[in-house]
Amino acid sequence: MRWLAVIAGIAVLGGVAMAQKQERQQKAKATIVAFVVDGMHCDNCAVNLTRALKSVGGIQDASVSFKEKRAVVKLDEKANLVSAIEQVHKTVPYRLALLLPIENWANVDRGKAVKTVKEVKGVLEAKEHEQGILVTFQPKASVRYQDLIATLSRAGFKSSDHQKLNIHQTSHQHRNDHQCECCEEGEKSAQPRHHQHERGESGCCSGC
Repeated sequence: MRWLAVIAGIAVLGGVAMAQKQERQQKAKATIVAFVVDGMHCDNCAVNLTRALKSVGGIQDASVSFKEKRAVVKLDEKANLVSAIEQVHKTVPYRLALLLPIENWANVDRGKAVKTVKEVKGVLEAKEHEQGILVTFQPKASVRYQDLIATLSRAGFKSSDHQKLNIHQTSHQHRNDHQCECCEEGEKSAQPRHHQHERGESGCCSGC
């Protein structure tokens, strides 16, 4: 009986090792994806958005900069990009537009690049940005990030080094007992606010 227990123990350890290996492989198969963010009013908005992004399945890690109005995430290659964005939009009022950075963007045929992306099934709008192409999607579309990159590659465009887009979330955070109104609203509803905030010298809302 003892030898059966030994064999069972080895099998369990082997199963755990295999599961850990598969988890490492899955995490390795991820890509860096950048978004331009609209609707943030202060650093605490960036904190709220970071939390929302990290709660979405398929997103392994995320960082948000209020100053740069950017979000950078580590996304599973097989993840549905549109589904991930829609989940975020349901929980916070900030809007995300995918940024496709193109290598040598200043010298390529921008019009052709934008047209190429617009022809991808599921894309609602594509337009020029200073670093590449901004993309929004049709509701409930199924689009993978790698499919967009592959489409651009076939048209002769190469995506730039996504690692260069990595940003670090600002270290400034508001005290939990003194959030600005936009952040308090963001935790209660995913509907965008339309009022104008008065800005202080720090760039935050006047109530922060």
